[in-house]
Amino acid sequence: MIFVAASNEPTIFLMLSDKDVKIMREGRTVFVDQRATKGASFEKVIVSLSKTDQDSMDMLRRAGHDVSKMPFVTHERKDVEGQCSGCKGLMSETLLFETKCMICWATEAKSLRRQSN
Repeated sequence: MIFVAASNEPTIFLMLSDKDVKIMREGRTVFVDQRATKGASFEKVIVSLSKTDQDSMDMLRRAGHDVSKMPFVTHERKDVEGQCSGCKGLMSETLLFETKCMICWATEAKSLRRQSN
C-alpha cells in the first residue's frame, strides 16, 4: 500500500495493490499509521487499485511527480510495540499472542477449519 498526502488540499491518496486486497479478503486490515501522516489532516480519501505497488509508483511518475524526491516513511517500532509475525503490523505488545495478532490467529484458524472439512 502506498499513500500520498496532498500538499495543497486536505486529501490523501490511498493506492492499494492486489496483494493488499488479498490481505483484506483474508480478514486482515491494512492501515495508515498516524505517525506516517506527520499530523496532516484530510477530509477526502481517493482510493486506487493497481496490480502492484510498482504500478502505483509508475502511475505517480506518469502524472509528473518525481518519486525519487518523495519522502517515503517507514516506521521503526517503539519500545512498547511489537510486530506481528503474520501481517507485520506494528501494535502494542499486549495485543500479540505468541508473536501473532488476533486477526492472524483467526485467519489461521479459519484456514485449518476449511482444511479439516
